[in-house]
Amino acid sequence: MMNRQKNNKESITAFFPQWESPSPLTSPTVIIVLGASGDLAKKKTYPCLFQLYKQHILIPSSLSNTGVIIYGFGRTQLSNEEFRQKIRPFLSGCHNKVNTCHENNQNNSNTPEYHAAAAVKEEDDPNDVVVTNFLSMCFYQAGQGYNDVKAFLSIRDSILQTKQEDNLDLLFYMATPPNIFAIATKTIVQAFRYRNRSSGGFIRVLYEKPFGSDVTSYQQLSDSLSSLLEERQMFRIDHYLGKDMVRQIPIFRFGDSPLRMAIMNNNPHYFWSRRYISKVVITLKEIAGTDGRGGYFDQYGIIRDVIQNHLLQIMCLVAMEEPTGSSNKQEQRRHDTTMDEMRDAKCDLLRHVQPPTLKDCVVGQYMGYRNEPMVKEDSKTPTFAVIRLFIDNDRWRGVPFILMAGKGLDEQSLEVEAIVCKIGLSGIEQQQQSKEQKLTIQIQPKQYVCFHTNEHSTPEEEKNGTMQQSKMIWNYKRHEKLACPGNDDAYTKLIYDALQGRSSSFVRDDELRLSWNIFTPLLHDLEKVETYPYEFGSKGPLQAHKILDLNAVQNLRQSKL
Repeated sequence: MMNRQKNNKESITAFFPQWESPSPLTSPTVIIVLGASGDLAKKKTYPCLFQLYKQHILIPSSLSNTGVIIYGFGRTQLSNEEFRQKIRPFLSGCHNKVNTCHENNQNNSNTPEYHAAAAVKEEDDPNDVVVTNFLSMCFYQAGQGYNDVKAFLSIRDSILQTKQEDNLDLLFYMATPPNIFAIATKTIVQAFRYRNRSSGGFIRVLYEKPFGSDVTSYQQLSDSLSSLLEERQMFRIDHYLGKDMVRQIPIFRFGDSPLRMAIMNNNPHYFWSRRYISKVVITLKEIAGTDGRGGYFDQYGIIRDVIQNHLLQIMCLVAMEEPTGSSNKQEQRRHDTTMDEMRDAKCDLLRHVQPPTLKDCVVGQYMGYRNEPMVKEDSKTPTFAVIRLFIDNDRWRGVPFILMAGKGLDEQSLEVEAIVCKIGLSGIEQQQQSKEQKLTIQIQPKQYVCFHTNEHSTPEEEKNGTMQQSKMIWNYKRHEKLACPGNDDAYTKLIYDALQGRSSSFVRDDELRLSWNIFTPLLHDLEKVETYPYEFGSKGPLQAHKILDLNAVQNLRQSKL
């Protein structure tokens, strides 16, 4: 299965399992999108729902007693048909290959694709018919605001014309700014009276970040929501937790795979620790600037936008201990995300992360940022940051975890690099290494695990003490079934997970409290610090190298031990 090749030749083996085919919903379900007339809903939420429809997960209510209705709520006055025409252009580009009844649905006539294809005339575009049939599931209700209880009661009355409330599943998607969350949630509670429902059905609410801007603001938001809903009903989205390769990290670390055992010398517990790893770097590079989001981004900056949440979540999966109860259940470990052990393990790690100080951080701002629309002329908001974190536990004590993210950089990528300090090499051999031994997990733009190792290729090299670098690469073949060109299918998976109640795909309240406790002191200190300028399209500010420099890291590592 594995073939190690010398002289930097790559051995590519399909290793990771594909994401399994999801199942249709089995209970009558209503999905209500708040902020349905806004950009987030039309560009992301509805295209993701359309993907679930195309894969027979969302069956129209007209075809099944357990079917789905989708309601949109917004402040813009629109009829149902006007709303459908508004979102149609964002669905038409989301086709991979439409199944026809004659090709794939001959034995399953109770699917939306079968009925769509059966109605197509030769001159019609089947894609357009599928879009039309999906839109027939979508309705719209306008209101004066998110505290308009009467408007939500109107939605409820419309639902009850065809559905029984007692066994009805309700999923609300908050495609709104965070300052609307508490108001809208209170209105939902008032209109749908979920506390009086004695049996059957669920109410779940999906929330989009940002979740506060520091520990105090998050605490206020959390207190408001927890007074209205139970934690099990709140699904806070970090869309990186829906990315295929991010989901593979626990499988790589804890699964019984040849890749894991080969790289980790048949002793993964000790390899994945300070005994062999000298530093871990998690990097997100973006070539674009703010892309018209200057007003939003200038309020939050790169640390709040991606480091405190996305990159920290990846760090948790890379560094956490194995979740309790998963050691003997490989299939559960791979696919079952309903249990809370994963989030418990992440929280346990976060409790041991030491808050960084200014000496652990470099921030930059690309030149020209202040000229962008809705950005302050004297803005100090960082568009680049590199932060060094330390985890004070037995496994990782002294090992720096470096989180780096930036906009306007030289490439588009997201990856994890673990620098290996030794694998079966003597001290002299380590000194002779010309290249770092490292394990790379690339999440974007490609998806693979690559292990770079130094070794003697020939007896002569062994005699002379020279070494060559070789690679082992395992390529993850991405599951395409839910993919949509121009749309991140991570959101599609997360909506499906919320419908299935898989809470481990989302961020828990205590995770957010702990993460804000880590970063809030630094964020407040950075308000007094000037950012380093860097050229748009460069690697970032030169000052960042003092955090990334391996020799400096090794010296710092020794001081922490």
